[in-house]
Amino acid sequence: MAQRFWIAEIRISPAMETKIRTRRFVTGDQVREACVPDHYERAGWDDDPVHGRRLAVRCTTVDGVRLTVLLQPVDVEEGIWRLRTVLRRMG
Repeated sequence: MAQRFWIAEIRISPAMETKIRTRRFVTGDQVREACVPDHYERAGWDDDPVHGRRLAVRCTTVDGVRLTVLLQPVDVEEGIWRLRTVLRRMG
């Protein structure tokens, strides 16, 4: 069985909000809604040599936009994460 991660809060800086709105055409609220526990498709650790350990979350917005959301852990026990980037998935 896949590991489930508690995502209670996703912190998104104003600069990141601007980036995802203008480059990925999604809002921070859409990302937060798609990453709700028991709603996202799957999540797992991604160990990047440059960016470090991040949680990769595959999810879909209520509008049907498929995303991979990369979250930096702030406090895993409390479910607090920081948004690093969002990638749109095709298909």
